[in-house]
Amino acid sequence: MLLFSLVFFAFQQVKNKVMLNEIQVEAPFAMPAINVPDFSQCRRMPITDYGAIQGDKDKTTIAIASAIAIIHKHVNNFEMNKDRG
Repeated sequence: MLLFSLVFFAFQQVKNKVMLNEIQVEAPFAMPAINVPDFSQCRRMPITDYGAIQGDKDKTTIAIASAIAIIHKHVNNFEMNKDRG
């Protein structure tokens, strides 16, 4: 199904930071806590907004690459502005 979102790239939003939920696991050996990301408050980026079409692997590949490029650019701009003060 193509109607999924690239939510894992949405963490660039300052006001919508990804929260980490710590989970303790019972195991028969020493096991550190596991941090699980919670993307529920992050911006959604459906790849269909970038041209993905169910059944069209080429257009979907281009759509995913476009969404990643936009987020990457946004994250880099945010990091540069953060460093400036």
